[in-house]
Amino acid sequence: MKTNRLFYWPLMLVVLVSGLVFTGCSEDEDEISLTKSDVVGFWEVYEATENGETIEIPSGYITINLKGDNSYRVKFFSNTYIGEYVIKGNKVVGTTLDPITEYFVFKSLIGNVATIDYSNSTGDKYIFKAKRKSSASSEIPSDEPKEEVELKLDYTFTESGSMTRATGSEVYTTFYEKYIKTKVLTPKTYSLRFTNTKTKAYAEFNGYWDTEDGIRLVEGEYVVTGTSRPKNASVNVADSVHIEFQDTVNIIKDMRMLTIKARYGSFLLLFDSENIDKVSYNATGYKSHQLPKTDENIFYLFVESNYDSSTNFGIAHKSGLFSYIYTSKIPFEKGKYYYFNDMTNSFDIPAMESGN
Repeated sequence: MKTNRLFYWPLMLVVLVSGLVFTGCSEDEDEISLTKSDVVGFWEVYEATENGETIEIPSGYITINLKGDNSYRVKFFSNTYIGEYVIKGNKVVGTTLDPITEYFVFKSLIGNVATIDYSNSTGDKYIFKAKRKSSASSEIPSDEPKEEVELKLDYTFTESGSMTRATGSEVYTTFYEKYIKTKVLTPKTYSLRFTNTKTKAYAEFNGYWDTEDGIRLVEGEYVVTGTSRPKNASVNVADSVHIEFQDTVNIIKDMRMLTIKARYGSFLLLFDSENIDKVSYNATGYKSHQLPKTDENIFYLFVESNYDSSTNFGIAHKSGLFSYIYTSKIPFEKGKYYYFNDMTNSFDIPAMESGN
């Protein structure tokens, strides 16, 4: 069997556990004669030895559940193996669905504590020290390692799913419904970190939203952080929105789709093109970025930050005039849009609201 560890533990544990695949065949002489009542139950391995090197195993990460109906289940970190077993002297001999033959040789058994020489039909050998936490054949303790779940990912925007509306709401509504809500102008890739709130261990994933491939996580509660940025981003601007993640999710058995709450990592600028030929975004040390235009003849650009005082938008008017807007002079905010109406040659400022 192969391990597929999701989380990384201290170096000593990593070195040993990388070899703790259930392999090998044991031919030890029978030292004790086991009965079903001796072995049936849920065993938790708390110590493991390989080639004379011993480490402690975190609670619940290697378990053996031997049932009264001669079925059994082994959990090895994030993997699960099931099969049927028979008792032969001091050995419990199991056969998995792979099939692989496993040998659990009980070298000592004092109450609910056992020393078990573990091996299987592929060749390696290990010594486990285990404690029986339950002798009921059907009982699975609540702290048994959780199932590993394979998930597809999606996201939804927090609140209404649109940027704050101010002047130009009709223009923005059209833009949002056609290009953002439908995810036409949203990133195709993601970079996410899932941190288990209980163990603090984490896993990082980089992938594509629109793919059949998913991720694998052990059941539990996770804090999700990360970003989804356009690949064509130049400096801190792009033709599609930047997305950020800070969410807490619960992964449960049989879950197949995980939808993460997203928030905007950029603001949106909209320019009425009626009297404008082109708009360029200029940042010191970088090539000018020409703003694209929608089918509705609206120039647009998503920007992550204002950058320095020299960063500006150059506007070429159809009348032949040329003007600049310096971004450092305007307090743009992430998650908001700003509509430039060329009729006033300035950003329209919405009326203030009455104070409390």
